[in-house]
Amino acid sequence: MVLCQFNTMTNEWRQVEEPDEPLARRNFAATVTTSYQTVFWGGSSDGLVGLSQDSFIWHSDIAIWDKTNGWIPSVSPYNGIPRTNASMTQIADTNGQIVILGGSMVMDSSSVDMVSNLPLADMSDIILYDPRTQLWETITATGDIPVGRKHHTTNLYQDGHTIILFGGESFNSTGGVYLLNDIYLLDTSTWTWIKPDSIRGTALYRSNHTSIIIDSQMFVIAGTNATNKAVDIQILDLDRWEWTFQSKAILLPSKLMIIGGISGLVGLIIASLVPIIAFIATCVWWLLRRKKQEIKKIQDTKETFSGAPLPLHPPTELRLAVTQDSILQPMIHQGWHHMHSSSAQPPGSYIAPPFHSHVSYPSCHGYLHDDDCSYCGSELSNTARMPSFFLLPTHDTHQKPNLIENNTP
Repeated sequence: MVLCQFNTMTNEWRQVEEPDEPLARRNFAATVTTSYQTVFWGGSSDGLVGLSQDSFIWHSDIAIWDKTNGWIPSVSPYNGIPRTNASMTQIADTNGQIVILGGSMVMDSSSVDMVSNLPLADMSDIILYDPRTQLWETITATGDIPVGRKHHTTNLYQDGHTIILFGGESFNSTGGVYLLNDIYLLDTSTWTWIKPDSIRGTALYRSNHTSIIIDSQMFVIAGTNATNKAVDIQILDLDRWEWTFQSKAILLPSKLMIIGGISGLVGLIIASLVPIIAFIATCVWWLLRRKKQEIKKIQDTKETFSGAPLPLHPPTELRLAVTQDSILQPMIHQGWHHMHSSSAQPPGSYIAPPFHSHVSYPSCHGYLHDDDCSYCGSELSNTARMPSFFLLPTHDTHQKPNLIENNTP
């Protein structure tokens, strides 16, 4: 598996060459964990990724790349039915479990299917992977179950336990493929699916896209529409739960990592930092100027009464000045405190509990576009060492069928 890294500070690419790299694959799911490991699962290897033309392998093992230790071999493959074109999202529970949703099921591991025209997994059948123990578990969800799909994306909402599902592809009753533009919420504290009914605006139909949450906005980037490959960005405002093409100013974490992506989003990030830095510089200048004026005022007061005999009963203004001078104490500078807070809740019947701070956890999904490069996004916490881009060969469009929007035969 070829792994390339783009440094956003130097605008330079480099190929990450590590020993023991796993077999190249496509149509896999991937996510970046809070311990800065990139986890890959599922997909297939065939002639399109460098194998011989008569070779075809379905994967059920986990491949892990660690920024410190390189490739880590998987010791506990999934024993259930393998999947392809699924999604992976890490939640903020005790063990940081990874939730695998949707995708196509590989019922016969000896079958060869270049475009994954396989039966879709039921969205109530959820696979859990614990990256700490490398143990697997299956969960059956309830509620308003979404239609089965592949080539979708999932992202973790700000509360740490709600997963936002968007778009993808499904099959209608005649076996035709159609695109989706819907939003569903999965509450992983109760494993309940919710169809929100208060989202304003309409999203574009999309599959093979990527999505990433930055602050309170979910960016849906590129993908496939009904006629060709899309190169646009649509945004779901998570404060107002409204679809838009206009981005709000965002306060970013100090480090950001994106797998693939486009330069326009990078420009958005850089542009949003300029007014923030200018505001901080102005505040510092004003505080220093005010402190200097206070020190000068104190010195002037001392010079006024230095060495001059005071009357037995000085005037009121002199008594005040002397009193002020006599009780000067060292100033105690309080430390700065910073807290992100939000009261935004997912729409619909589900009401998430209020929270005072949050950490955005990363998720990414690999999909191939016209340039044969994946667009896959993930956000890291403030302790990440270097902002970077990763480019991975993932999905392809070999023998891609004509797509339609909505469920029309």
